[in-house]
Amino acid sequence: MLPVPVKRSEVAPKETPPPAKPPPAEPPPAEPDEGTAEEAPADEVEPGPPPEPRAPRAGPGLFAGLHVGPAFALSPLSTSVLPRLEVGVELPWAQRRIRPFFAVAHSRPIHEGTQDDDRVEGGIWSHDLRQSEWTFALGGWVALLEPGTTPVTPEVAIAPVAFLQRSRINGEAGGADFPESREYYGKGGVLLAAGGRYPVGPGEVAAHLTWHTSKLDGVVTGDSSAMQLMLTAGYRLVF
Repeated sequence: MLPVPVKRSEVAPKETPPPAKPPPAEPPPAEPDEGTAEEAPADEVEPGPPPEPRAPRAGPGLFAGLHVGPAFALSPLSTSVLPRLEVGVELPWAQRRIRPFFAVAHSRPIHEGTQDDDRVEGGIWSHDLRQSEWTFALGGWVALLEPGTTPVTPEVAIAPVAFLQRSRINGEAGGADFPESREYYGKGGVLLAAGGRYPVGPGEVAAHLTWHTSKLDGVVTGDSSAMQLMLTAGYRLVF
């Protein structure tokens, strides 16, 4: 008996798809090189340390300064510019609060005006007064707080003053000029000052309100006063 051939299905069997490939693994983060710090974002940068305070000196110190400011005459004289030069010593005792000093200042106030006088033609005469005033002070600055404990150190001063003055006056009445008159003399007085200082560089910036006065009884100026109020600022070198 012959075998009967079996007819195979003409439809091919479905092939199973291959499994999907897994995604590639991410590389591990690179480690920073040893000795190289990571840079912080700009908004997280911390400010540097504050400047170190100036080291205190062991012995006495020297200082020299120049101060300039307006001098307001508390009299009929005009306001003038006053430069003042000072030198002194910072003593090592009492927390270095005491500074003896010597100061020289100069101002040139003027006064122009008229005055009634029946002895001259027209009954009135005009005058032009110009003064050159020198003051020499020998006193001491005293710091109200220990230097270095606050940014600004307040200080006060008192000193006797030698006041030297040269006066020159010209006048005119009725169209005729008077001969120029000059006078030189000296007087004693007193100086009071208050202000503060702030360390900058090799020295310090200082500002002061100063008052000084001296009694005048000259022939040209008459019975008057050399009282002045000065507002000065300047710089001192500290050695």
